[in-house]
Amino acid sequence: MDLLTMLDYELSKKHLNDFEKVRYIYLRTCELFSFDARYDYTSLFLDDLLYESIIKRKIDIRSVNDFLVVCHSYSREVLIKLIRELTTAQVEAYGDSHSYVKYQANWLLDATYGDLARVKLGLETRGFEKFPQDKELLSEVDSILGYKPKSKMEYLQQIDLSSIKAIFESINLLLKNSSCNKEFSDAKFFVHWLLMGINCYEFKESCYVSEDYNFHQFFVFPDMDSCFCLSTDEDSYEIKCVSREECMRLTRDLKTKENIF
Repeated sequence: MDLLTMLDYELSKKHLNDFEKVRYIYLRTCELFSFDARYDYTSLFLDDLLYESIIKRKIDIRSVNDFLVVCHSYSREVLIKLIRELTTAQVEAYGDSHSYVKYQANWLLDATYGDLARVKLGLETRGFEKFPQDKELLSEVDSILGYKPKSKMEYLQQIDLSSIKAIFESINLLLKNSSCNKEFSDAKFFVHWLLMGINCYEFKESCYVSEDYNFHQFFVFPDMDSCFCLSTDEDSYEIKCVSREECMRLTRDLKTKENIF
């Protein structure tokens, strides 16, 4: 994908000032990119080469084929490049162990702590911040851009709370119909966000990973003979209810940071 040309064309159809363009670029890149979950699990396989390639990745914004990023690659290789090419806004990349973009004197743009998933869900952003805060300005700009954040209640009211199984079936249906079902980091964020939203805390969980970085996130509840597994089915993530015996079989050849079985 020629991301630069695509966004240049999109912006040419609008009449925006630099701040509005910066906000538009931030939202669009959050829609397109996802956090690379492999980053958190390379240590399980002593995979130093992959770890280095992830944190030092270079991205050609005129030819993007891989939309998985971490803070360094997103901030330094995607966001700041696009802003500099498509606006006259003054931006700089900051950080060493964690990278983010600073716009003007007091705006921080930091999408990889949740906004990559939150924007896909149409929620308010948390990583596009001004100090001191100016939520009213962001609300006005989002209205101009046509971005109307959804409330958490719009999602929570669609969840059947009659049983644990019904809760996960409802979440799975929401996941299937969302833009968060393609990448593990987005799907995991969505499931966690909904579980916390309904105050569902009484479970153990752990991520089990294969050598080719196929992710399985297990949710185990006390006194239940089955558990719930978030994993990919062909080209999208979904939640399945499986017996504990099947969970044991599935995890036999996988690695995890915290064994829950």
